[in-house]
Amino acid sequence: MLFLFRSNSILFDAKAELGEELMILTSGYFIYEEELYRGNKLDSFVEAQYSSGNLESLVPHLSGCYMAVIVDGAKKKALVIQDRWGSYPLFYCQHGDELLLGDDYRDFIDRYRDLKVDISAAGQLVSFGYVFGNKTLIDGVFEFDSAHIHRLSFNEGKPIIDSAKYWTLYYSFDRASLETASARYAELWAHRMDIFAAELKGTAKPVIIPLSAGMDSRLVAEAVDRRGIAQYNFTFGAGPNNHEILTAGLISRSLMHGMGQFNLYLSQEGFESFKQDGPVSYRITTGHFAEKNLWFAQKMRDNCDFMLTGHLGDFMAGDHLKSRMKLWKSPDEVVEYIVKFKSTSACKKLFYSSPSFKDAIYEPLRQRLPDDCDLINSYMRWNLGERQRRLIIRSIIAEKHSELPLMLLPFCDYELFDFYTRLPFELLLNSRLYRHAAVKHIYRDKPLMYRTKVNGHAMYPPFQGIIGEYYKKLSDLIERNTGGIKGSYDYSPEINWKEEAIDYVFPEGFPIEWLREELLPGYSRFLYALSEFTKEYRTNQQ
Repeated sequence: MLFLFRSNSILFDAKAELGEELMILTSGYFIYEEELYRGNKLDSFVEAQYSSGNLESLVPHLSGCYMAVIVDGAKKKALVIQDRWGSYPLFYCQHGDELLLGDDYRDFIDRYRDLKVDISAAGQLVSFGYVFGNKTLIDGVFEFDSAHIHRLSFNEGKPIIDSAKYWTLYYSFDRASLETASARYAELWAHRMDIFAAELKGTAKPVIIPLSAGMDSRLVAEAVDRRGIAQYNFTFGAGPNNHEILTAGLISRSLMHGMGQFNLYLSQEGFESFKQDGPVSYRITTGHFAEKNLWFAQKMRDNCDFMLTGHLGDFMAGDHLKSRMKLWKSPDEVVEYIVKFKSTSACKKLFYSSPSFKDAIYEPLRQRLPDDCDLINSYMRWNLGERQRRLIIRSIIAEKHSELPLMLLPFCDYELFDFYTRLPFELLLNSRLYRHAAVKHIYRDKPLMYRTKVNGHAMYPPFQGIIGEYYKKLSDLIERNTGGIKGSYDYSPEINWKEEAIDYVFPEGFPIEWLREELLPGYSRFLYALSEFTKEYRTNQQ
C-alpha cells in the first residue's frame, strides 16, 4: 500500500493518479452490534458507512483488531482509522510539499534518500524493544496514532493531516462487590465468546490458540472447546521437560475438540531459525519478540482462519500497585520505576552511567506520561498503550494483512477490556476477580483445566509476573546466555553471544559506549533487531 499526496493530486503506488476512484483498504476484523465483520464483509461495511457519512461516528463503537484506509479520489481526501491499539501499523512522512502514506518503511527510504536513522529511537529500541510514541527508527517517518481518526486533505495545494482522538484509557476504580463483579464478568465473557464462536463455526476450519500455563490462554481454549470448535494449540518453552510445555500438554489433551499440540523449543537450531525469520518489513517500531507466533501462523494459514489468543497483560498491577504505585509523588518516580522494572538489565546500568544514553531515554519517556490524570493512570496508559500494544499485540500480528486475523482477548474486545478499567481498586490489586470469575463460574465442571501436574492443586493466576507474556519467556531464555533455563535437560549447547555479535551492524552515530561487552547479553535480541534493520536500511539506500 502506497499513496503520494502532492499538488492537489493523490497518486496510487506513488505513480498513477487516482482519478475519481474510491479505494477501501482494510485489515483485521471488528464487531459491531454483536456481528463480526472481516474480509469482503468488512470492506463493504466500511464503504457503505463512509458513503452515507456515518463512518466516523461509528468508530468508537467498533470493537476489534483492525485498520481502515479510505482514499476518495473525487473529493481529494483520505481517512485513516486505527483501532485502540494501532494493531496494524501505517506510516507517513511529510517531506517538503509531499505526504507519503504506506505500510512498508523501505518505500520511504527509496523515495527520500536524505532520511536518517534516529539514534535516540535506536536507544529506545535496544532498551525497551520498541520506539516511544508515534515515532519510528527513521527520523521523519511516523506512525498514525492509535485510537485516532486521521483526515488527510489539501490546503492551498499542500497536503495536511487533521487527527481526532476517539478513546482514552482511564481506570475509574468504581465500587463493586466481588461476587457481583465475578458473576457479571462470567456472563459477559460467555456472551462475547458466543459472538466469536458464530464466526468461527462458519469457517469450517480449526482455530489456532497459543496455549501456555497461564489462566488467560486456558479461558480461551476452554471457551472455544465448549462451543464445539476444533483448535490447534502450540506452546513455547525451553524443552520437553519445561513446566510450560507439560502444563499446556495436560490442558490440550483434556480438550474434546483438540487437533493437536505443537511445541517450539529454543535450542541452538531453533534460535538460528528464529533469527532467519527476521523482523518483518513494516515492524520498525518494535523489537524481535514473538516471531514464533508469526512463524506458526504462517505455517498453518492454509488450514486455519483465525488465531485466537488470551493475554491478560498487566491489567492486574499486583502487589506493586499497593507497595509502590500508591506511594508515587512525581512523574520522575514513574520514570524510574519503568527503567527499573520494565527495561533490559543493560538499560538499568546505562541509564545511570551514560549521560548520552539517559538523554535518549528520559525525556522521550517522560513525554509519554500524560499530565491530565493521576500517576497510576498515567503509568497504566503508558504500560498498556505503549508497552503492551507494541510488545504483545504488534508482535503477534501476521506479517501481511491477508494473513490470519488475530483475536487477542481481552485487549481487542472492548466490552471485556472496559470491564477491567471499571474494576474497584481492591479487585485490581490482587487478581481475586479474575480467579473467582474464571474458576468459580466457568471452570466448575472442568477440573483438569485448572489443575497442574506439578502440584495437583488448583492453578491460580501466577503472582510472580504474568505467565502469558510470551516476550518475557523469550527474554529470560536469551538473557541467561545459556540457550535454556534451569530445570530443562534435553538442550543444545549454549549460545555464544560474542560470536553472534560479529556480524552486527549499527546506524551511523550509534554511541560505542552503549555497546560495552559486559552488557551485551542483557539486550542482545534488541541489538540484533536493530542490526537487521540497519542492514535493510543501508541496502535500500544504495
